[in-house]
Amino acid sequence: MTVIATMIARSGTAHATDSLLTTRGAAGEHVAVESEETKVIAVRHFRGAMAYWGFAGRANGTRTVDWLRDRASQATQHDTPE
Repeated sequence: MTVIATMIARSGTAHATDSLLTTRGAAGEHVAVESEETKVIAVRHFRGAMAYWGFAGRANGTRTVDWLRDRASQATQHDTPE
């Protein structure tokens, strides 16, 4: 389960999420995979952030958090956050 919360105010925005990533074990139980890695990725160029949920493991050898960090580092190449 992932919890993502955002508070927007005139003075700024606060964006938070849990860091627990789980998978299902052989008996169907939840097994913790990661509990300290962030799920909020800063996009400094746009003074914003991205959060993710869902599959966060390795796909083709790349973790979701690493892929998003790479995209965030390329934000200067774009005019809008979209």
